[in-house]
Amino acid sequence: MSEILQHVFLPTTELGLLAIFCAIIIGFPIGVISGLSSNSRFIHILRLLCWLLYASPLVWIAILIIRLSTVDWHFTQHIDYSSTIGNSSLITILSTNNDHKLPLLVNHITPLLLPVIILTIQPCITTIQIVSERVKLIANQNYIKVAYIKENASWKVLFRHLLPNAIPKIIPQLTANITTLLFSTMVIEILLNRSGMGTWLLYGFYQHNFSILALTLLGCGIIISLLMLLSEILVVIIYPTQSRPLHE
Repeated sequence: MSEILQHVFLPTTELGLLAIFCAIIIGFPIGVISGLSSNSRFIHILRLLCWLLYASPLVWIAILIIRLSTVDWHFTQHIDYSSTIGNSSLITILSTNNDHKLPLLVNHITPLLLPVIILTIQPCITTIQIVSERVKLIANQNYIKVAYIKENASWKVLFRHLLPNAIPKIIPQLTANITTLLFSTMVIEILLNRSGMGTWLLYGFYQHNFSILALTLLGCGIIISLLMLLSEILVVIIYPTQSRPLHE
């Protein structure tokens, strides 16, 4: 059972969490800027590009990026993106007291670059859309307009009033796409021949091993439930008063 957790569920969970982290880091600031300046020409072009990428099938995008990455570029020619995950993970590497921790992190993260880039695209677009709509809605509220009059700096209004009212509603909305992201992660694992739930599910399908199929579906349900529970706990920890508007 420990081998299944280490070589099947842990790689998929790690890949999905990295994609979520990158999507939030990239998409959240862009979403805030898009919500505050929704009438600029650049924002309209950005939204058009996001809709085009979001409407494109993930498999097409993945195949295109894989094809481009196989070209003899100077920065990719020595990287093996199809290598599977070994016995280590980011958690085990960071928790060890090894003096050569940085080379281990580089060797572990390098094969993850391509799948994370592919998986970040659609969650990043979703994050931009959700954050932009919520920020735009909160920015048009009367108490935000009053805050702009009282405060002498726009960044104070942003961090003291606008974001504290927007974030508690944004986080639960972002978790609605966890199911799609998990499915996309399994597809990418199959395309790149990486160890994880995707290749394990495909193996069980070919071998007509229904216990593998049942365990994979059970694992998907557990991962989705834990991530949604984590998001709710995160909202309560960051903003315990999220049940009422933070007008003060």
